[in-house]
Amino acid sequence: TNLNISLGSASMIKVARLARLLRLVRTLHFEFFSELRAIVLGVFSGLRVLFWAIVLLLVLIYVFGIGMKTLAGSSQDEFETLPDSMFTIFRCLTEGCSGYDGTPLPERLRKTTFRPTSGLFMIAYILVFMLVNVGIFNLIMAIFLDNVVSQQTLRKQKELSETALKSQVSIQHAVADQISQEEGPVELPDDIHSMELKHQSKVMEKVLGKLDLTVSRDRFASWLSHENFTDVLENAGIDTSIRTQLFDILDADSGGLLNIDELISGLMSMRGHVTKGDIIAMSLKVRYVSQLVETLNNGEFSASRRRRGSSAGL
Repeated sequence: TNLNISLGSASMIKVARLARLLRLVRTLHFEFFSELRAIVLGVFSGLRVLFWAIVLLLVLIYVFGIGMKTLAGSSQDEFETLPDSMFTIFRCLTEGCSGYDGTPLPERLRKTTFRPTSGLFMIAYILVFMLVNVGIFNLIMAIFLDNVVSQQTLRKQKELSETALKSQVSIQHAVADQISQEEGPVELPDDIHSMELKHQSKVMEKVLGKLDLTVSRDRFASWLSHENFTDVLENAGIDTSIRTQLFDILDADSGGLLNIDELISGLMSMRGHVTKGDIIAMSLKVRYVSQLVETLNNGEFSASRRRRGSSAGL
């Protein structure tokens, strides 16, 4: 009894020590483990697909197992019972279709049990093998990957939405730091870093707005040459690999100059990948501009007709 108690206590101590490994989950929040975090979350997001894939395979194996037990259970040991038949079917669909003695099971079945209908058995075996291995397995893989990728995209969009204010404040501070290095110190409240993000963003917007400063192409290129500035942009989810085109993208009117508000709002719009919402928003804006242009053309056409009418009356 004392021995059992001591063994039980030792097992509990081992379990408690293993529970300490759960602390490693906290490390997934670091940027260094972003790929590992994506893999773990991808596996969890695909569990439902894997569950239904297993259910589908079990149903197919069960149906084929019953059929092979009925047809070959009396002559082949591999199909003598329903569990034996199901496991044999599973082996034939995965690792290799061999009998207990190591001989190829399909060939043995074709020459013994299904000898009178060997051609029909060969065709049926090929069709079932292609259906499961080429059809169902690849379909399951495609659905699994699509589910994982879509869930990963949704998580990224949610993360971008949740960190939008934090990223905006970081970009505002980065811009203020670059201006301080070129134009002199930017006057900021002493307690700026202790404020809430929302209040901090409004204060930074007012301070930067009072500077009445424009950013040229050369100035923006010099900012991109600073590692601290590009790190802030990359942490905000902005692609900095297209540095030569970044200013042209932000300069919507092609004027060659950007004000601070235009720069920050443009950078915030470039966070993350292109989504369906971005495409729809662009389409609606183009439609609105087209309607304005059409309205202006109709107005000019009507005014031109009136001028022509008045000149003809004269």
